[in-house]
Amino acid sequence: MAAPPYSVVPTESFLHTVLSLAASPANRIRLKKIRKTQRLLAEQGPAYPGLNTHQIQNRTGPHGEPVYQSYVENRAPSAWRMWWMYGPREDQIMLLDAGPHL
Repeated sequence: MAAPPYSVVPTESFLHTVLSLAASPANRIRLKKIRKTQRLLAEQGPAYPGLNTHQIQNRTGPHGEPVYQSYVENRAPSAWRMWWMYGPREDQIMLLDAGPHL
């Protein structure tokens, strides 16, 4: 894949999650963390150490592409992760969704 910076492309599912968080003042901090993770993926790339990015072995994209997860939070009950994959262009990261660690 290309080196940073990346163009980050959200899916409808990801946007729905973000809009749901934005609707609740109680989720303001989590939304800020999601935006920071987006920025780090775009500017620093998935290899940025704080993201702890790794491929999910039992999950693939619609055409068999590898799916990755990056940390949104750590050391918190039900810590959130962001799931994404490369593409459709070489310099893009498609944000699939965000939610509690499974």
